[in-house]
Amino acid sequence: RDSRRIGPAMWRMMGERAARRGLASAFAPGYQVPQPIVDAFLRTPYETFARSTEAIDTYLAAQPLADRLAGLDVPVTALFGTSDQRVDPSIALEQYRSIDSASVAVHPMSYVGHTPPIENSLATFRAIVSDDDIAAYLQEDRDEEPSTATD
Repeated sequence: RDSRRIGPAMWRMMGERAARRGLASAFAPGYQVPQPIVDAFLRTPYETFARSTEAIDTYLAAQPLADRLAGLDVPVTALFGTSDQRVDPSIALEQYRSIDSASVAVHPMSYVGHTPPIENSLATFRAIVSDDDIAAYLQEDRDEEPSTATD
């Protein structure tokens, strides 16, 4: 099989522009792929990329994500971008909303692709952390005694 030899050879020759084009589908259309993501991708060995891609395909084929979430006994916040180019957002929304569990909160995020924490970190944070959690954290911070320097 020549593809086993061609893949690694092409991977080694891949430049930044090709990597950026390949990574673009992980983000909403028009979103600039961050340089650290491109750099990390270029440092990834071909074999690692190939094995991880195969592993995620195997994982998703074994049981749909919505079924996995429905079986959890802990609260779940499902975030997904409505501009996702890797997973059809309408299918994701349908699957998440089909989960018969009060412990799954679904948060579609407008103008975001497959990587909400990178594309809109503040909205991701707000979806995960409630206003009450933020207030409690800030109150704890105010209640702590200021530390004093000792000689």
